[in-house]
Amino acid sequence: MTIATKPLQKPNECIICNHSNDVEYWDTERYLDTPFVFPKSGRKYVCAECIASAATEFGYLTPEAATLLKDRNTYLETENEEVRLQSDLAKVIIEAAETLAAGQPGRAKTLKPPHIESTPTTSPAPEPEPDAEDDE
Repeated sequence: MTIATKPLQKPNECIICNHSNDVEYWDTERYLDTPFVFPKSGRKYVCAECIASAATEFGYLTPEAATLLKDRNTYLETENEEVRLQSDLAKVIIEAAETLAAGQPGRAKTLKPPHIESTPTTSPAPEPEPDAEDDE
């Protein structure tokens, strides 16, 4: 079975809708042969519009819906990785806080955060707030 730009052999139309539209056709490579003259005898084609309608009825995704789902999946995978990295970092911070609270400050220096593949931000340090005494 192949795709054709138009029905080339008689009856030159879609077997389902009986139209010869300006769309691609699925060439079934099958024939309807009858022992008598019949206007629908010949090669059988199905137009892309009828295939799309049938696919929708059977629950298949349109190409647009499939692309949308792939894009959404990519976005969610990225978000999931970011949340996982934040969770790993939070665990390291909690472990460091527990170590410091247990009175072992030397141990806290050996803790290393998970490898994070991001560009560090270069924000300037905040300016110290002026003391109220300096204003007098």
